[in-house]
Amino acid sequence: LRLGYQSENWGALADSLDAGMYIRDFETDIYNRNAKSPNVTALAHIKVYSPTIFGGHITAQKQLGDHSLSYGGDFFHEAFDGRTRQINRYNTNGDLIGRVDWHPMERDSEMLNIGTYISDDWFINEKWSLSGTLRGDFSKIDIGDALASETPTQRAAFEDNLSNNFFAVTGSLGGIYRLTPDLHLVGNLSRGFRAPSGMDMTITSVAGTVTTLPSPQLEEGTNITGELGLRWYGENTELNLTAYESRYKDLISLVQVSNNLYQRQNISEATIRGVEIDGRTRLTNNWSLKYALTSTRGTDDSTDTP
Repeated sequence: LRLGYQSENWGALADSLDAGMYIRDFETDIYNRNAKSPNVTALAHIKVYSPTIFGGHITAQKQLGDHSLSYGGDFFHEAFDGRTRQINRYNTNGDLIGRVDWHPMERDSEMLNIGTYISDDWFINEKWSLSGTLRGDFSKIDIGDALASETPTQRAAFEDNLSNNFFAVTGSLGGIYRLTPDLHLVGNLSRGFRAPSGMDMTITSVAGTVTTLPSPQLEEGTNITGELGLRWYGENTELNLTAYESRYKDLISLVQVSNNLYQRQNISEATIRGVEIDGRTRLTNNWSLKYALTSTRGTDDSTDTP
């Protein structure tokens, strides 16, 4: 559910203003059948009636000479109530021989994120355009109380990790150089940031004989991305060729801790690089064709593995 507001002519503050509030609620039912035992079949019903998210934003646009400014802020609050599960066990005749009533599978968690930003698109001349963005984000994550069903290993993972605060400054600097009216060279350098969510930190699972531990120790992940490309504008075709490389620190990924035991952890260093070609061709006045081809490769640099 979303409520939006738009307005024009805010004088010296803005030429236009856009604001909005929203709420999103997710409800998912999962049904699992486990027949690894020859004598017993277990049917599990899992309710994932979360997260519930509400948030909003305000964005102002202002033209100052050759500069197109945009500035504003946004926030969101995510409540993850944890999954609940109920299990029925049946023998080979289909008779109910055991039942586990509804119970929580992981702790509750809440996440609040507040961000502000300013960006500028600067048309210097017929050859050059530059763009820059600066943004600051604050995130706070709180993890709920212990569950009676937690194992000692799970409870130990949460020790001293029940509240986490993250702050990051990110941004980008890019440019366009028009080699000819039809052929443009583009480049961009940016810094990215991702705070782990409450769900990342608390969710745990058992699939067959594989157990995933909660990950309340997670830190934020950051990356530096460089892009370089060419854009060609023909009479009936637009074509883009772009190459990029992203270098990550503390990338969040699922890691094998020991035999049949996994946990989400921060990879110390990782690299993702790729190349993409995409375009659009107008076939007739009423029909156009869009296409894209991408090649991507990621490497965990801390272990030199894909």
